[in-house]
Amino acid sequence: MPGEREESAVGRTGTDAGAAVPRAGSRARKLGVRLLAVAVLAVVGYLGWQAYGHRVVSGLTAGSPEQPAVAPGPATAPAASAAALAALRERVDNQDREREQLRTALTALKTEFDRETSARQAAVPDSDTLAVVEVEHLLRLASQRLWEARSAASALALLERADTLLAPLTDPGLEPVRAALVADMTALKLAGSVDVEGLYLRLSALQAAIATLNPAPRPVSMPAADGVAPDAAPPSVGFWPRLWSNAGAALRRFSAEHLRVRTLDAPPPALLSRAAEARLRQYLELLLSQAQLAVLARQERIYRDSLGRAVQLLDAHFGFDPRTPALRAELVGLQTEPVALTLPDISSSRERVREYLARDQQRRAGAAPR
Repeated sequence: MPGEREESAVGRTGTDAGAAVPRAGSRARKLGVRLLAVAVLAVVGYLGWQAYGHRVVSGLTAGSPEQPAVAPGPATAPAASAAALAALRERVDNQDREREQLRTALTALKTEFDRETSARQAAVPDSDTLAVVEVEHLLRLASQRLWEARSAASALALLERADTLLAPLTDPGLEPVRAALVADMTALKLAGSVDVEGLYLRLSALQAAIATLNPAPRPVSMPAADGVAPDAAPPSVGFWPRLWSNAGAALRRFSAEHLRVRTLDAPPPALLSRAAEARLRQYLELLLSQAQLAVLARQERIYRDSLGRAVQLLDAHFGFDPRTPALRAELVGLQTEPVALTLPDISSSRERVREYLARDQQRRAGAAPR
C-alpha cells in the first residue's frame, strides 16, 4: 500500500509538470497579441491624427488656390503644416493691414467732421445778427409799401418796428444803422399823409347824390293865402270861380314844365331831353370815377381837372335843383385836398444794414478754423 501511494504521488507530480508547460506558452502568446494590438492602435491613431490635421489646414486655407491633393504621409505632414501656418500668418498680416487702413481712414474722417462742426458753429449768427436780419427784412417791406402802395404811413410803421428791434442791441457797429433809420423815419413824418380811403368814399357819396339831381325847373307851388293854413279846408266857392282857379293853376303848371323864363341874373339853362339828362348824369358819374382812380394813382392834375369839369356841368345844367349849391361846395372842397405826396428816399438805412451784415459775415468767416 505504501508503494502504491508513492507511485500515485509521483504520477501526479509528472502530470502537473506537463500541464504547467503549456500554460506558460499561452500567456506569452496573449502578451504578444496585446502588444501587437497596441501597436496597431498606435499606428491607426497616428494616421487619424494626421488626417484630422490635414482636414483642419484645408478648411482654413479654403480661400487660397487649390493645391494638388497629396496623400498625407509621414514625410509630407510637416511640409503641409508649415504651408498652412504660412497661409494663416499671411492672412493675419492682411487683416492687420486692413485694420490699420480702416483706423487711419476713421481718424481722418473724425478730423474732417470736427473741422466742419467747428466751422458751422462759427458761421451760425448770434441773436444780435438775427435781429439785424429781421430789421433788413422790415426795411425791404417798407420800401415796397412806399413805392408800390404810395403809403408813407405804413412804411413809417415798419421803420418804427425796426427801430424797436435795434434799440436793445449794444454793438457799436449798429450806431450808423440806427442813425440812418431815424433819419428816414423823420423824412417820412415830414412827408405828410393823404386820406385815400376818405377821398374815395366822399366821391362815391357824391356819385349817388348826382344820380338824383333834376336838371329841369320844377313846378312852382302856389303860396298859401294870408292867414289860412295850407292844410285848412278851402272855403266854399261857386262853380265859375272854382273853374277859373283850376284853369289858372293848370296854366302855371304847364308853364313851369314846358317854358323857361330868362332873367338877367344868370344865363338861361340848356333845354335837355330825358335821354340827354341820363347821359349827362352818366358823364358826371364817370368824371367822379376818374377822380377816384386819380386818387388811387396819386395823379393830382387828373384829379383836379375831373372835379373842375364836374363843377362846370353842375353850374350849367343843374342850377334849378336846390341841392346843387351844396354839391358844388363839396366838389370845390375836394379840389383843395392834396392827392400826391413827395415821397422821401429811405434806401440809406437799408444800405447801412447791408454793410453791417457784410462786415459781420467777414468777421465770422475769419474766426472760423481752417
